[in-house]
Amino acid sequence: MKYIKKIIHNLFRLFGYEVLSLKYKKFEKMWPKILVKNSQNILIFDVGANAGQSIIKYLKIFPSATIHSFEPVEKECKKILKKFQINRNIIINNCA
Repeated sequence: MKYIKKIIHNLFRLFGYEVLSLKYKKFEKMWPKILVKNSQNILIFDVGANAGQSIIKYLKIFPSATIHSFEPVEKECKKILKKFQINRNIIINNCA
């Protein structure tokens, strides 16, 4: 599994992207550099969106980001849709 992750990370790097997670300390050090480098084209994939808690965190850090949220539970997905229906940069996907 680590080998596959490494391949994916390297593939994204070829196109100028860095795959990061808010859970890692590395992210806290890296995001200011990313913002300076390319603040207009931030694309976030929120996998397992639950009730949208992480969307709120991402929007605080990257207000103009496009966020694709994935949530397989239909009930939770409807809550997220209702909560963020005004923001056109948030795309809710009811799938896993």
